[in-house]
Amino acid sequence: MRSLGVVPAPLLPSHVLAADAALVPAINAYASPLKLFDSLAAGVPTLAPDQPNLRENVQHGENGLLFAKDSADGLAEQLGRLLADRGFARRLGQAGRDSLLANGWTWAGNAARVVQVFEQLVEGGRA
Repeated sequence: MRSLGVVPAPLLPSHVLAADAALVPAINAYASPLKLFDSLAAGVPTLAPDQPNLRENVQHGENGLLFAKDSADGLAEQLGRLLADRGFARRLGQAGRDSLLANGWTWAGNAARVVQVFEQLVEGGRA
């Protein structure tokens, strides 16, 4: 395993697509996991700590892998799964991308939800 450090923005997409896995190392309990959505969009198999706001989007073994929060051993075990079975890793990455698109976890999907709520509020005001 190797970390590249800071990558210039124009080179970032090619680096992400070349990755064997993406890691969300930690996230606040109230935060939206933007890096998770980035890796799902790229179809890169994603590892994330097992916590409620990440379980909203990651179903362990289906569209990503979860590990016990603050557990280096748990992270190593899940990363080992991806490296040992590249077919599984490819399927997991594709399933992550598919779930992102199916659920509208994109900027366009977010905008559509905002418009829908606005329209509901407008209609409710006319009643």
